[in-house]
Amino acid sequence: MRVETLRIGNLLEHDGIIREVSSLHSDNTLRFKDGNSSIGCFKATISIIKPIELTEEILLKCPQIEKSDDYGDQKYFNLIGTKYFFCLDHDDFSFGIYNEKNNQSDITILNYFDLGISLHTFQNLIFALTNQELTINL
Repeated sequence: MRVETLRIGNLLEHDGIIREVSSLHSDNTLRFKDGNSSIGCFKATISIIKPIELTEEILLKCPQIEKSDDYGDQKYFNLIGTKYFFCLDHDDFSFGIYNEKNNQSDITILNYFDLGISLHTFQNLIFALTNQELTINL
């Protein structure tokens, strides 16, 4: 993992614990939030720091996201207040936009991730689309 792919506030797994990134540094190190302070100065490439796989369970813990439909193994979610949708299908992830309000037969796929997507990448995507942080109630 490279620091350039992260933002302050991203969630990662550190030694089996989900932690929030509190600072990023040009030497490819990062620190984690621990209450009101920060801990460590870890190389982003060490094996105890791992991305968290985006799952249906995590999406359901995000108040800005609502589940819309299941079509077999495809699970659709909407970004509330927008025309954006997300689809989980086994290990694949895609997102797009409804051309008509919540009409799943009239969509445009904007991007497709063949092997899924990490939670921190999803957090960055939501921020890029809305200019707001994704809330996750873990």
